[in-house]
Amino acid sequence: MVKLLDVVNALLIREGDVAGKNRAQYMAVAKDVYRALELHGVKDTKRVILSIDKRTGTVTLPDDYLFFSTIYIIGKTGKLVPLIHNGDISEEVIDLSVRKSCDCDCGCSGEICRNISNYEAFERTVEMPMPDGSAGCFLETTKKKINKDGSYIQEVTTPVMKYEGGIHVDTVMETSVTELCSLEINDCGCVKDSISNLKAVQLHCQFESLEHDCGCPTLVCDNERELKYNFSDDGHRIVFPSSFPFANVVLRYYADFKTKDIWVPYVVKRLLMLLIKEEIATFSDSKMPLWIRRDLDNSIAKEKASYLSVISRMTLSEIYRVLNPKRRMV
Repeated sequence: MVKLLDVVNALLIREGDVAGKNRAQYMAVAKDVYRALELHGVKDTKRVILSIDKRTGTVTLPDDYLFFSTIYIIGKTGKLVPLIHNGDISEEVIDLSVRKSCDCDCGCSGEICRNISNYEAFERTVEMPMPDGSAGCFLETTKKKINKDGSYIQEVTTPVMKYEGGIHVDTVMETSVTELCSLEINDCGCVKDSISNLKAVQLHCQFESLEHDCGCPTLVCDNERELKYNFSDDGHRIVFPSSFPFANVVLRYYADFKTKDIWVPYVVKRLLMLLIKEEIATFSDSKMPLWIRRDLDNSIAKEKASYLSVISRMTLSEIYRVLNPKRRMV
């Protein structure tokens, strides 16, 4: 993965614009180009814990919410259970959470390694007191990952109040690390697809399955009680019945990230650079010579074909497991 900002910087360097004179213009165009490409393919996802407003029986969708993916409840045993499964994603969408590679140098394609490598962090906004008496908003995150030595760990980054001589002097973010277990890895650092590794990981899953725990939704409903929800008429809130027994839900959604925070697959880096050039040329007062425009269009077509060939490297069963717009569980 590469930041969209780095794509723009790479384009500026190729044009000899070392000082970045055109950076602001290119960044504005880059997000539009990225979003146009994203709507037909790759999506960015987030998982957030939301508290239900008991007065209204609703949760408000995050400001960066773009499209719905999946929603879960946190059960009494701590297991996360999906309430309903995505039926609103079009057939054109490819969810990166089901990509086959675990991005290891040795080309590993094991299920355990792939899921752990693509783990989607949990995010929650929390309020904490500041030294001046005000309340500060902080982004608490929880993530699981594998270290090179095979240790499977959980990292929790949360705000902590700091004191000196009993006086509150600051509130800062701190990360705590908990080792969950030790896994067998092969020579290149990939997690072995073994029964012992799977059992060890599953002991520390918040979901019934490793796949759910790492963020990839499936089309199999795990909730026998069929707890339901709906969207409000204005589309800005999720509504729960008055008898809904849970205080929090976990929402997985496709996010519209700020330009500086957007990450894109490396495979589309060159395509994005070419599309930025095409977009700027289209609206420029000085028209690009026809032969140069023809070469640009040919290069874009070639890069699109390469991009689609990489994105399509997944089995049909993997796609059906996540993408099925005709089926909705209620």
